Amino acid sequence: MNPVLVFIPNIIGYIRIILLFIGWIISDNSYWFLVVYVTSVMLDGIDGWAARKFNQVSDFGAWLDVIIDNIGRGMLWCLISPSGYFVSVVEWVSFISNYTQRGSSWKQLQEPPEFAAKVMKNGCRTPPGMFAIAGLHFLPVWLYVIQRRILAEALIGVFVKLQYIVLGFLLVGRALAMSVEVWCIFAHIRRLLIQGRPKD
Repeated sequence: MNPVLVFIPNIIGYIRIILLFIGWIISDNSYWFLVVYVTSVMLDGIDGWAARKFNQVSDFGAWLDVIIDNIGRGMLWCLISPSGYFVSVVEWVSFISNYTQRGSSWKQLQEPPEFAAKVMKNGCRTPPGMFAIAGLHFLPVWLYVIQRRILAEALIGVFVKLQYIVLGFLLVGRALAMSVEVWCIFAHIRRLLIQGRPKD
């Protein structure tokens, strides 16, 4: 057996997959679904730390991490609305477009416009990158919370104002992330058309 398969961060990834499967099974129970989903998201932060801490960084682990993220967010978007499928598809196509070209270096864009370069710089560890990532990861969670009225009683009185402030912030962050995703898709299409051009 390949030792990479049992690296600690990859085992955390397998646990995340199990949690997402459990979440799908119990998706009728909004509260417990959210607990399971958020636990999976929190483990996403731990697997990267574990990869660096135990020197277990791998191409497989980097790929697995993004796949699990996309599966989880795709599931959540589809629970929120049938049109949420579209957002999930854009994420998948963008990732596939980048990964096809650059493998595990998929975050290193080639000749991106300035806004995309700022978002993706240092693996999204810049203010614009963190803003886009906040929208990417937390907008569907917040929409789910609003839709299912999970925090409505806890925040009674301030909930309406708070929900729209947070919603606006996350929507702008997600729009920024989607603008980068759409640019990546069209950049990939341009590369394919150039590579597939008939020779004179």
